[in-house]
Amino acid sequence: MTDEAAEYHYLWDSSEEGWVVLRTKAALGTIFNTNTHMALIIEDNAVYAPQVGGTPIP
Repeated sequence: MTDEAAEYHYLWDSSEEGWVVLRTKAALGTIFNTNTHMALIIEDNAVYAPQVGGTPIP
């Protein structure tokens, strides 16, 4: 895991509740918090894709 990817470990380690991936046909997925109703934007595709279970887009 890269340092950048490790920065988002809290999404899936249960230290913060409510994080889910909303899947659509148009995109890999949107990282969304069901408690705060906020989406998380990760601008680096190489870091984003593994967080949503996809492969990086070149």
